[in-house]
Amino acid sequence: MKLTDKEIESVIRLDPEKRFEYAIKRIADNESLYSAKFPKGDYAIIPCNNTYLFPIWSACQYCERCIDVSTMQCVEISLDQFVDEIIDLISSNGWELAVFPLSNGDYGKITTLSEFCESLKSALEDYQ
Repeated sequence: MKLTDKEIESVIRLDPEKRFEYAIKRIADNESLYSAKFPKGDYAIIPCNNTYLFPIWSACQYCERCIDVSTMQCVEISLDQFVDEIIDLISSNGWELAVFPLSNGDYGKITTLSEFCESLKSALEDYQ
């Protein structure tokens, strides 16, 4: 999905809650989400207080604006892959999610895995 610069700029200006709502809707639309990985294959986890955050974006263009593309790459994760692999990874490590973080230190909406999954499930039901 190719986004226009205008859409990217307007979404980036939204507050974390509005970016979360936008991301959930887009992830449900496209049945995929994006995160970042290092070349050796580890996900780029964000340290925050006493926990770690698994970053999620709704499009690769947003991810690439936030990460250091010289040391990380944007990766697409299908919803099936998220359910089959990523949920276990997040859950077993006790991580939370950073939905739509920005490069300026804004972590986006920090949420639990269960809240994210409930919001996504609700958005997916709207499409059926």
